[in-house]
Amino acid sequence: MVLPSINDTIDTRTHSAAGNQLDKQAQTRLLLRKLDQKSHTKYVNYILPKTTKDFNFKTTVDKLKQILSFQTTVFSYNCLTTRKHDNDDFITYAGIVNRNCKDFKFTELGPEQFRCLIFISGLQATKDFEIRARLLRKLETHSAENPVTLHDLVNECQRVMTLKMDTALVEKPTQSTVNKIERKK
Repeated sequence: MVLPSINDTIDTRTHSAAGNQLDKQAQTRLLLRKLDQKSHTKYVNYILPKTTKDFNFKTTVDKLKQILSFQTTVFSYNCLTTRKHDNDDFITYAGIVNRNCKDFKFTELGPEQFRCLIFISGLQATKDFEIRARLLRKLETHSAENPVTLHDLVNECQRVMTLKMDTALVEKPTQSTVNKIERKK
């Protein structure tokens, strides 16, 4: 089942025919009324001690996107891990592919970052979980001033492996060899 993202849902709700004729305060109230009970409660509790009337329309939309959106990394790993499930028909699968590709931030992804993402997506072993998480965090720090390259990721992998080996050495008790203890008379 393909569910619309919260961003699309909010955009659709606020740009309906009726919504375009309303002022911003009325649009805000309309948007909040269309939330399900759980989402509304989550939002109201999040903004406490303020109330919904304390925020303008744009701020409300931004806060809703922040707290209700499923957070993914900048380079939306989901697109590369898309798989057809046995119970999905081809139309459903095509919808999933379309959604994941739409959410994938192609404009923020250069060739080097794509290589990095392919490298990370290939680390499927359970033992690579920690490294995979660290590499995704590192990839999120990418900027024009501080580009992340495939070599940076390899160096990070090697650094983590070295730290793990050093930690294992520290954890192992050193063996003292005692051959014989005698008491002198």
